[in-house]
Formats: sequence, structure tokens, C-alpha cells
Amino acid sequence: DYAMLEIQHSIDEIPFDPANYMLLSGIHYGMGEWAKSLQAATRALELRESASARSWKAMGLKLTGQAKNAKAETDKLLTLSPVTADDYNALGWAYLERGQQKKAWEHFDEFRRRSSSVNAQSAMLFIEKQLFGYDQARKDCDALLQLNPHNMFTMLISGLIYQDNACECDKAIKNFDAILRINPKNIQA
Repeated sequence: DYAMLEIQHSIDEIPFDPANYMLLSGIHYGMGEWAKSLQAATRALELRESASARSWKAMGLKLTGQAKNAKAETDKLLTLSPVTADDYNALGWAYLERGQQKKAWEHFDEFRRRSSSVNAQSAMLFIEKQLFGYDQARKDCDALLQLNPHNMFTMLISGLIYQDNACECDKAIKNFDAILRINPKNIQA
């Protein structure tokens, strides 16, 4: 609630800053408010073209049942040249969705190089499992969780990796439960 108030205050103060709308889109997304997330991402995109805003818009369209429009947005996204770390992240997820793991890996790796965010490393873990196998991904996942035990995105990615191994579903459940204790509205967990 506090974050929402702060973002709304920023939008009131600087209504033409797309970064504020991207933050708002992310907050709505985290709360499972897909239509509001889509609306904020669309406004960010109206203010300035970016791979990140287009990615959020595509995701919002997909989650609101507009798969055809989401595909068209992703097609547009894949024609853009990345500029920021977030653009590399957005393109990484788009390539991953299209089944192009190696291109996704390249973009996530560049995101990691350009960003100090632990989410960059977490995104790479998601694809690492597909490219290098479960054991390597699990080992790297455990190491990242030790460094960042309360990062919800890392816990989510870890849970997704663990859930694929029947012997470690308990670890997946533990991560998803921890996310829900932090944010009971997180529908991804």
C-alpha cells in the first residue's frame, strides 16, 4: 500500500516519466491485478518506446486473455535493440517464451553484466536448468539463496527449479510458502 501511494505521488509530480508507470505496472502485476498492470505498461509505452515496457504490455495482454495481441507485442519486442539492462532482461524472457534458450541466455547474461540486481542472476538460473541441467541449476540456486535468502524472485525461480524434481518438491513448497508469508497476494507462488 505504501509503495502504491509513493508511486502515485511520483506520477502526480512527474506525469510524463515512463519509469513511474513501469513501477506501477510491476506493483499491480505482483498483486495479480493484470488489467491495471497492462494499463500502466501501456501508458509507459506511450511515453517512451522500450523493450521493457513492451514486454510488460505483452505480459499484461497475455494475462488478460488477449493471446493474439500479446504475440503481436512480443513480435514487436523482438525487433527492438536493447539499450538498458532492463531491455536485455525483457528480451531474454521474450526469447525464452519463444523457445530460443541460447538467445535468452545471451540476453540474461548481458542483463547480469549491466545490472547489480540479484534478479539478473535469478533469471539466468531459470534457463540454466534447460541449457546445463538440473544439478548445475540447483547448485547455483542454493548458492544464490544463501547470499539473498529473502529475495522473492530468487525464491520463486528456485521453487520452479525444485518443483521439476519429485525428490525436492519439499524445497519448492518451502520457497513458495516463504514468498506467501512475505506477500500473501503473490499469485505466482
